Amino acid sequence: MRSVKFTRRAEKSANALIKRSPEIATLIGNQIERLRENPTPNNSIKLVGYPYFRCRVGSYRIVYEVDDSLLHITVIAKRDQVYREVRKMYAK
Repeated sequence: MRSVKFTRRAEKSANALIKRSPEIATLIGNQIERLRENPTPNNSIKLVGYPYFRCRVGSYRIVYEVDDSLLHITVIAKRDQVYREVRKMYAK
């Protein structure tokens, strides 16, 4: 099973989500646990032009990278914000 590493941005988003909406945070946590076992399930999509995958949890998206032994969570955000965050992060 892969270990999970969060970027600072993803960690801040997750902590804010836990305070604001614990039920959605629980669903996202469950999805991350499933991604540890199977990093490319049927509902994950490779982002075109980026080395990331995305997985949908309600109106939220989890953007992540996969290595052999690491699941790297890069962004957790709502659908209307997540792709702007990815573009900003990838431009650096």
